[in-house]
Amino acid sequence: MKVVIGNKEFKVKSLFSDKGRKKGLKGFKTLPEGKGIALRYKTPSVVTITMDDVYMDLAIIFILNEEIMAISIGVADGGDILYDGSVDTIIEINSDELDGILVGHKIEWVGEKLDGGKIKSGQDLSKYKSEDLLILDENGNVQGKMKGLDRVHSRADTKVLYDLCVQADSSKSDTDYKKVGRALVRIITKQDSTPTETIDA
Repeated sequence: MKVVIGNKEFKVKSLFSDKGRKKGLKGFKTLPEGKGIALRYKTPSVVTITMDDVYMDLAIIFILNEEIMAISIGVADGGDILYDGSVDTIIEINSDELDGILVGHKIEWVGEKLDGGKIKSGQDLSKYKSEDLLILDENGNVQGKMKGLDRVHSRADTKVLYDLCVQADSSKSDTDYKKVGRALVRIITKQDSTPTETIDA
């Protein structure tokens, strides 16, 4: 998941579970540039962040309704940090990447799934026609266009189907051809039962 904070873009891992949020970056000694984590809460909460067992300095960004409410520097293995207001998101990034990020700035999620299965696009889609079927990546960016009635399967399913076809073509065996058919039915059934995801252009 990508998030734009001020004029900077970060790739963050969103953590929604209590277990994931508690673990956070514990045990980490480094964090790649432009990367971070986002602690996400369904309802606004007052949250204490602990730097115990985190072995690098972090910028801790407290957010409510996509607005930065407070920023703290977490010192490596330096104890607890408390912002006394409610937040629904806390983003942790390298402390030296904080330049230009200020309280009051808005954040914007790129590629986030919205209500109703829609995905917020990472680029301007106005150049495409409303009837175009677009193939999007995880950040909502266009990877290609499709014609009506085309099917796209996952890489994993495509590999399984390809391997079975190669085997059947080599063996010319009815058993192997049947494996191809069964796999295709399973893949199509899985695809047909997956909820449709769309985006607002």
